[in-house]
Amino acid sequence: MTVRFPECQLPAEAEFWRTEILRLVNQERQAQGLNPVTQNQTLEDQATEYACELIHYDFFGHVNEVTGSTLTDRAAESGYDYWIIGENLAAGQLSPAQVMADWMDSPCHRENLLNPAFIELGVGVRSGGDYGLYWVQEFGRPFSSKVYDGPPYSDPECVRTE
Repeated sequence: MTVRFPECQLPAEAEFWRTEILRLVNQERQAQGLNPVTQNQTLEDQATEYACELIHYDFFGHVNEVTGSTLTDRAAESGYDYWIIGENLAAGQLSPAQVMADWMDSPCHRENLLNPAFIELGVGVRSGGDYGLYWVQEFGRPFSSKVYDGPPYSDPECVRTE
């Protein structure tokens, strides 16, 4: 990442923070009676790469304003074949607890965190850019698992504008 995006830095705490985010996500899921998600390296690499893109191209959003790539484009590029995929972004928070609180306070981010269809998670965290710290979560359910046949999940407070 650092050669392609030299201003994208690995925080000293990154490994612990990624592990802590996974733990906190599963704590929230368990509190709702949901199965945990497991760490997926492909999704983690994708999340890390996207955190670097946010810093390098100086934007914040789910569509790269320079390359035009979307979440589905990035999943295809990384070789992640899925039934369902989702993404949470955040920037500026100084700790896993703070970023998780912000995601849980946001209905559409909370919807991804508590979606029972998701079974895998990759977390990327990088420093640099205007916000200092950039956090990316990539959720997925790969084709290698069975299709989700449970009840659909939709957070009643999530109003999508995209």
